[in-house]
This record gives sequence, C-alpha cells and structure tokens, in this order.
Amino acid sequence: MQYLQINLDDSGNLHPNANTDYFIYAGYIFLSRIEVDNAKRNYRSLARKISEARGLSEAKASNLLKYPNDKRKLYAIMKKYYSFHVVIDRKKLYQYILEQKNLSVDIRTML
Repeated sequence: MQYLQINLDDSGNLHPNANTDYFIYAGYIFLSRIEVDNAKRNYRSLARKISEARGLSEAKASNLLKYPNDKRKLYAIMKKYYSFHVVIDRKKLYQYILEQKNLSVDIRTML
C-alpha cells in the first residue's frame, strides 16, 4: 500500500470583510514516512540556526523578508518534495460561502 502524507497550510482570510483579495492553500506531499522525517529534521535544523543567527522568534517567510538568502535556503531543503498551491480569488466565491460561520472547505471542490 502506498504511503501518502499531505502537509497543508493556509494564508489569508475567507471572511466577507477581509482586507485581502486572495486566500491561499499551499503544502507538500510526502510519499514515505522517511521523506517526512528527513524534511522535518532538515528544515527544523536550518530554521533554528537562522532564527538564532538573526535573533528571530521564528524563521517564517514574513520574518525573512530582509534575508532572501536564508529564505532561499529553506526552500531549497524542500525542493525535492512535491509541492502544490491553490489560490482562491475571494471576489469569485459565492457570497453564501463567505458568510458561513463554520466554514469547512473541501479542497477537492476547488480543484
């Protein structure tokens, strides 16, 4: 049986009054537990080194705007894994979707 793990993150806000036009899902797909463990170990190790060297609480994209080389190094670690993204244009969503209190988005319906 094939192993598959999807790590997914979101950015933006699907609220009707949000001040952004887009909502983004992005992530990585891993085909083995070994891939997951290696990616996690290597990424965390480099992120910790960058955070300590730069005096940052966390090495995430928004904190690394001043340090593009560090950001590039983190992306390089993940380059060998499958990545994907889904961009949702909030202006094109049906209003009732944005107005739902407990929005549970099924990503399959957006593809």
